[in-house]
Amino acid sequence: MANKGFYGLKRQFRSQFLSIKNKIKIYKTLIRPVLAYGSETWILTKSDEAILGVFERKILRAIFGPSALQQPANQTHNPQLHTIPTT
Repeated sequence: MANKGFYGLKRQFRSQFLSIKNKIKIYKTLIRPVLAYGSETWILTKSDEAILGVFERKILRAIFGPSALQQPANQTHNPQLHTIPTT
């Protein structure tokens, strides 16, 4: 259910018109309680904690946007061009 809530609000999380502070408030008031209510009855294992962490990072990536350090995997840099054979 929390994932459905996230996809329902995905446009708001990716919007440039909302501040990051407001996006975090939306996350904390609308999505996190649904996630916590659904996971109250679970017996948490390490794998469950990892899954919850992945879900939270997915939302935070949507809120904060791509990092300046992340680059596409197929991007070629100048030093790599010098090592590519030209024949």
